[in-house]
Amino acid sequence: MALLARQRYGIHAMAGEHFGIAVAEMVRAGCIVFVPRTGGPIEIVGNDDRLLFGSPEEADEKICAVLRDPERQAALRAHLATRAERFSTEAFVTRFRQLVQSM
Repeated sequence: MALLARQRYGIHAMAGEHFGIAVAEMVRAGCIVFVPRTGGPIEIVGNDDRLLFGSPEEADEKICAVLRDPERQAALRAHLATRAERFSTEAFVTRFRQLVQSM
């Protein structure tokens, strides 16, 4: 957590990963995270095309575009902040309890 708290950006490079807990943790820490267009991390970042890449070249373009534009950074941080709560410990426990109670 101490390491993540000092970061502002993240790159997840594993194409086709089923979920991507590292991506969820980076989002929870307030990082702007770029992810491949395949796999579960797409859902974590809300399927936001500004954060998705299909090649190293596309990743480079998107990362540079964000680094150059403080307004885009602010918009992405706001977007990801709305996604972060879905992956909190509290949300997991609440949903787990709901599932157990419904059985």
